[in-house]
Amino acid sequence: MFSQKIGHATHPANSTETRCRTRAGAQITHMSPHLPASVPKVISYPYFCNLSSDAMAINHGKSRQKKRRYLRKFFEMIVEPYCATFDHMIFTDGSYRHHIGAGGAGIFFALKDPRNCSIALPTAKSTCDVEAMAIIHALNMCDPKASVAICTDSQNVIQAVKSGYAANKCIQSLQDVITQRPGYTELVKVPAHGGLLGNAMADKLAREGSRR
Repeated sequence: MFSQKIGHATHPANSTETRCRTRAGAQITHMSPHLPASVPKVISYPYFCNLSSDAMAINHGKSRQKKRRYLRKFFEMIVEPYCATFDHMIFTDGSYRHHIGAGGAGIFFALKDPRNCSIALPTAKSTCDVEAMAIIHALNMCDPKASVAICTDSQNVIQAVKSGYAANKCIQSLQDVITQRPGYTELVKVPAHGGLLGNAMADKLAREGSRR
């Protein structure tokens, strides 16, 4: 397939492109490979979770277990194209225990991958902080020139990064990290507690980090 190169990552030529500006004014380019024809067109790229239960064709008569199975399969179809497109595909999650002010980050690459880790975040002050810090840690674990897809269930963080300006210092730091990386960076929205393995493992690691 003919490809075109954006930054340091190679993407299919027949892809959807959107751009946003960071706080510093630099552009972050998002490229989305065309998804399989079987994937419903209601997906709002790059926020893959802006879907109602009706849009996902999961009717109310099905059991919770079946809904989770269908949901997991649905998003596996969505995430799969990214596996071959990016050098690294990483699931991140953050956990913040408000009653004691303790935070943790979970970073998941793949099953039995030695890079999977749980990190305590004692300086975090909010859920937004831990989600952003988890992504920062994940990006810092990769070669700066590598193309990276970060799968996160935090729509707030993705929207804040795309907004171009954020008062939150952790979001500002994340914007700076993305801007300064020579490699291509993509933030992919995945469902929270939807049965997707990578997200479930990142969530588990994040909760472990917040208990340290």
